[in-house]
Amino acid sequence: MTGNTDIREKGQALFLAAIMVLSVVAMSAAFVGGAAAQPEAGDVDVEITAPDDGAVVGTNIDLDVEATVTNNDDVEDIPDDYEIYWELYDGDVDLDEATVDDIEAEAQADFDGIDAGEDDSFVFEGIDLSVLDNGDYVHVVAIYDDEGNLEYESDALDITLVDEVGDAEREGSNIEDVSTVFQGQSVWADVDDDDVELRQGDEDDSSFVTQLNVHVDDQGQQFVQIDTDDLDGEYILRVDGEDDTDLTFEVAVQTLDANWNVSTVEEGEEAELEIDSNRAGYTANITSDDFDSAELEDLFGAEDNASATDGVYQIDGDSTLVANFTGVDAGNYTFDASVIDTTAEANATIEVGEAPDAQAEFTESSYTAYQGGIAEFEVDLEGSEDAWVQVGTDDLGYNATVHVHDGSESGNVTVYMNTYLAGQEDVDENDVYWTEDDDDEVVSATLNHPDEHLERPLDAADYDMSVTAIEGGEEQDLAALVIYEYESGDELKNHIAPSGEDIDDASDVREWATAADVVAENDQVIASFEASSLEGVFDGEDDLEELIDAGVLSVTVEENESSVGPNQNPANISVDNIEIVNDFENDTHYLVIDISGAESGEVYDVLVEFEDDGALEHYLDDDVELESQFEIVDRQATLDDTMDANLNVTASEDVSMSGETTLAPGSEIELRLRSTAGTSFIHTQDVTVDDDYTWNATVDLSEKELGTEFDIMLRSGGENIAAYDYTGMIVDAKYADGPAGVCELTVNVEDEDGNAISGATVSVGDKSEATGSDGSVVMELNRGDHTLDVSADGYEDHSQMVTLDSAEKSVTVTLSEETEDEYGDDDPAVSDDDADDVPGADDDFDGDDDVSTPSEDQPGFGVIVALIALLAAAGLAARNRV
Repeated sequence: MTGNTDIREKGQALFLAAIMVLSVVAMSAAFVGGAAAQPEAGDVDVEITAPDDGAVVGTNIDLDVEATVTNNDDVEDIPDDYEIYWELYDGDVDLDEATVDDIEAEAQADFDGIDAGEDDSFVFEGIDLSVLDNGDYVHVVAIYDDEGNLEYESDALDITLVDEVGDAEREGSNIEDVSTVFQGQSVWADVDDDDVELRQGDEDDSSFVTQLNVHVDDQGQQFVQIDTDDLDGEYILRVDGEDDTDLTFEVAVQTLDANWNVSTVEEGEEAELEIDSNRAGYTANITSDDFDSAELEDLFGAEDNASATDGVYQIDGDSTLVANFTGVDAGNYTFDASVIDTTAEANATIEVGEAPDAQAEFTESSYTAYQGGIAEFEVDLEGSEDAWVQVGTDDLGYNATVHVHDGSESGNVTVYMNTYLAGQEDVDENDVYWTEDDDDEVVSATLNHPDEHLERPLDAADYDMSVTAIEGGEEQDLAALVIYEYESGDELKNHIAPSGEDIDDASDVREWATAADVVAENDQVIASFEASSLEGVFDGEDDLEELIDAGVLSVTVEENESSVGPNQNPANISVDNIEIVNDFENDTHYLVIDISGAESGEVYDVLVEFEDDGALEHYLDDDVELESQFEIVDRQATLDDTMDANLNVTASEDVSMSGETTLAPGSEIELRLRSTAGTSFIHTQDVTVDDDYTWNATVDLSEKELGTEFDIMLRSGGENIAAYDYTGMIVDAKYADGPAGVCELTVNVEDEDGNAISGATVSVGDKSEATGSDGSVVMELNRGDHTLDVSADGYEDHSQMVTLDSAEKSVTVTLSEETEDEYGDDDPAVSDDDADDVPGADDDFDGDDDVSTPSEDQPGFGVIVALIALLAAAGLAARNRV
């Protein structure tokens, strides 16, 4: 070792000296403390990582040795004053007995110590082996302390020195690192013998393919290189007559497809070249005999996975390349795609035709709009993405040129024009024309008489139009823009909409509005009016206050004097509570009025005015006033089929409930049932108000027991809006109210001879009706037990109980004619006072129970008394017979 040739001898000398002065050292240690601690030998791993064990190295090259040192001790560090060496010994030397004289070559590397739990790598570079003899050696890496004592050492590795090694270099991948190779890729394998065969198949069954040349690299390692251009399938290497199962691989054929999305394009158009393969990651070159790499990059553009590199246009993986053939001559062009490391290749051909002459034309011969509205016209393009449109002429006082661009490449551009702003002073003409397609645009709009602006909006007239696809070129098509005179409606119509619904556009109006002049509290009123076109006048403004301030219109909503109380001022609804919604397509405008501050019983007048000295002064001869009126009523809902606000229903899964309401159609009402007796339950469901202001619901009460009572609430906005305090009860079907509990009762009234009695009064509860000429009457009653009363002139009154337990029932009532007593009002036989004393004089006398029969104790006088009593009873019975 350089500077350390006697390290091992010093170690032996130190050992002997240590024995001689052991007592002195021990005493010194007692005073100055022990030596610095370091990891035990077993806690430090020293490993040579290159060259490999058994490597063949040529003495004609300088050797590099790589090693790693790992300190596995969690506490102690390897001190930084230690030294690390690479040492080469003859292969026959016993390292346990070796001395420094046995070292054939050595090298030292910088060592800064290694912290506990850490590791470090070392390289002994440029070791000169030229003075050494050929043969077998061993080498180690050793670490010594600051006194030259060996602390840690690697395992000894074999190394063979020869005069010279090869300079062959490997290409491609190591067979041991891959399982599948694509045809055309290169692979290699390290071998330890000169006899190597490539065989197709596996260790169980294979066939000879070829014998492989063995190469030697600059480290003396033998290897074979395999070209897979002509291979397809599974392969194994046989080394020195034995199949090596670690050296197997499969060769697959990579596919590659290239296709244009169209077969023909015109100069200036675009097309897509799609390239795909069965391989996940690869690089392919795109070439063409007609384009160099720079021209290909111009044609396809530089993208994330495609670019020109070192004069070659390459793609990474499957790609869709967009080619722009602007400036490309007419002809057929073939593009080749080839993968750089396999045999996969493909090509695709496309035909480029000559571009047509630039041409522009209108889609219609004329376009129309109203004064103050938005005109719309369309231009078709061919062979160009730009057109120049002239609107008007100098003779008409308006002449503008509009440059449009078809950025969407659809071959069509739709242009919009504000006829209210066109040509006016302090208006940028670029604000007069626009497109609504995000890609198309109006490049510029300029007046051809920039010093002569109009003092008023465009008049109603026919304006000539021309178009060309060539800037400054001859006109290629003509059309007319016809502007009609402004027209306004003469009516303001009222609609209502549910409370809380957002009315932001015309579609919302169509969804929620119902024509009506009566509105429930807190619902919305929508007043609509028509005007031929105000879109240009509004110029995108949809804030009512701004429109009022601009003099376009005025709006007032004020309480009518009919609902104003004595000594009170009429209420009004501020424009702050009114929004305007425009439906320009149908020339209709809506004022959405928030009436949340108004009260039931109030009547309001709505007035919309267009003044002839405002923004429409050039369109109006006189002021235009539009008026309407609406009334506010309570938010209320009723329940059908109730008697005294009570509803009897059956325990059914489809109980029908319905009613009416003042809420706007489309409103939601919460139907809420809550038990008060019997089965405990709460039921809620939302019902929607129909167009006829009715609501309907089907409720499942099938699990409720008979006699269960409940409250019925109809809620909106968290409040009960029911007209009454409705209650309900679960009853037997025959007593149920509503459609399921209604019976159609037919009452036929006749005399004792069976003749119909017309005009008889038939009464059930609070219902009374007269019989017709056929003596009958039909009544709809709730099922259950009812008292039926019938009366008619000249007939005795009749009363009876009827049970209605079906959908229909018929009852026939027979009336007896009225009769007068034989003695008039004063009966000489029995006075009223004495009647109660007469046996059998009560109404229930049946001729049997009240007549006494003679007993054996009664004399003949008893028989006489009984006979008198019997005659008296017979007289009373005659008077009471019906």
